[in-house]
Amino acid sequence: GTGNGLARELGIPLGLAGALDLITGDHSLRALDAIRLAEHTFLLDATVGIGALMSGVTRRDAKRRFGRLAYIWTGTIKLAGLQPHRFWITIDGVDHTVRAAEIIVANSGAIGASHTRLGKHIRPDDGQIDIVVLRAGTVPRLLRTVTNVIMGRQYRDPDIEYLVAERTVMIDTARSLPAQADGETIGWTPLAMTVAPEAVRVIVPSPHAGTRIGHPRPRKRELR
Repeated sequence: GTGNGLARELGIPLGLAGALDLITGDHSLRALDAIRLAEHTFLLDATVGIGALMSGVTRRDAKRRFGRLAYIWTGTIKLAGLQPHRFWITIDGVDHTVRAAEIIVANSGAIGASHTRLGKHIRPDDGQIDIVVLRAGTVPRLLRTVTNVIMGRQYRDPDIEYLVAERTVMIDTARSLPAQADGETIGWTPLAMTVAPEAVRVIVPSPHAGTRIGHPRPRKRELR
């Protein structure tokens, strides 16, 4: 993809020569979980909200030419009309209602930029999927949240909530909203997703294989 998010998450060389050397040289296999939606399988994330709107209206040729700058430009335009939405989320059979700017169903914590993550505890091989609720309903609050994520202060941000799914995630909205997964538009709400543990094996550098770096999960806060 544009930001090579999966490669960054797994420590795979971003250059073609380095990636080929990894295949033919010393490497290991890492079993990754996945998000399944109908007949499709996704490895990074699925989102409903401002991120999906940005992805849906950012042209493919602009992505190729300008990379992440294309998303930034589109996002700047969309922020002017930012409005929170009411979401009905069912996680492993438990219902939640929340008003938010975006819902992220995350299998990976990486968000494209090096060393920037949605959360240190979000890993693609822990057998579960993390749901990140971004409540920020105004431009100043959203900018504060973005700054906190970049600075590694996401767990102290009052507009970020974390939930965990081990089996299923369903998302519905009063007004149908677009959704994206792994950077591509996938349809509209409602969405029904399932967790697929160890769905695919990927060649990774040996030092990263077989290790699951333990990061404590954030304390759960009641959805309001």
